[in-house]
Amino acid sequence: MQIILASQSLQRKKVLESMDLDFKVEPADIDELAVKIFDPKKRAKVLAKMKGEVIEKKYSDKKDVIIISADTYGVLNGVVLEKPRTLKEAEEMLAAQSGKTAISYTGFYYSHLSKGIFFNEVSETIRKFRNFSKAEIKKYVNNNPVLTWSAAFCAAYVEGAALIESMEGALIGLTHGLPTQFLIPCLKKSGVIK
Repeated sequence: MQIILASQSLQRKKVLESMDLDFKVEPADIDELAVKIFDPKKRAKVLAKMKGEVIEKKYSDKKDVIIISADTYGVLNGVVLEKPRTLKEAEEMLAAQSGKTAISYTGFYYSHLSKGIFFNEVSETIRKFRNFSKAEIKKYVNNNPVLTWSAAFCAAYVEGAALIESMEGALIGLTHGLPTQFLIPCLKKSGVIK
């Protein structure tokens, strides 16, 4: 059996590594900005599935392959916060989120081709940010790879977690972009874990 993580996210890799799984990383190359779906929850679900299906096509002739893919982004006041393109844009995103409540959506897709197992769902995490200063934002932006994160934010690190006042919903979906409440049942169904 071969497990393929269709993502180069270090956080997602850490989730699978923590479960002692033998897996291969093979990111799916899709143009996320070309997907014009305005419902953020539906968009996360569709993007995760699209990524998984790109990798599925490469392995359609293999007998026992599991594909795991995901897509995470934040939404503030109904506006999707993609990955910032510049450090200035990252600072602006973080300033906009200071003291506010935002939602993180993580689309999740799982397929085990030979067993006919297909699962596609979205986890949701509501996060309330504490108020933070311009100096804190500047330090955060200069010391973290904010251009690789949706909303210029990642709660997997102490610096990011420290920006949160409270949260409700899927913890690992927020911190690592791979909701274990979906992943673990799928792996059990495939017989990978007990």
